[in-house]
Amino acid sequence: LAMALFNTKVKWVGYVLHVVLENGMALTTETSEVTLKGVEDKTVNKVFGPKIHGAIKECPICRRE
Repeated sequence: LAMALFNTKVKWVGYVLHVVLENGMALTTETSEVTLKGVEDKTVNKVFGPKIHGAIKECPICRRE
């Protein structure tokens, strides 16, 4: 999903997860949990469809962000 939503590359190197962003910057973590924010609405709609996109937009957490 990270690849589809944020145009990133995701790979494990040993026990470290590397998330490489479009600009070449890399995030690393020793767990599989990373939170990326800022995906465009049109991308969410393309990946998940209009029903899920609408539900996300109505979510109070999404509105606060």
